[in-house]
Amino acid sequence: MYTVYELRLPKEFSLQPNSNNEPEVIWTINHPNLFAPKVSGAEKLKNGNILITEGNFGF
Repeated sequence: MYTVYELRLPKEFSLQPNSNNEPEVIWTINHPNLFAPKVSGAEKLKNGNILITEGNFGF
């Protein structure tokens, strides 16, 4: 089982220690049938939906 996250990064993203630079989780989904051993992706569409792709082969 895999999980898809939509994250909002802070305006000032820095990898400096002791700084508040954690991304905010906007949306998440996990499903027992969501599995992609080789190919996967997620794209937010203009209408607000999330297109999730998964597969065993291809690019």
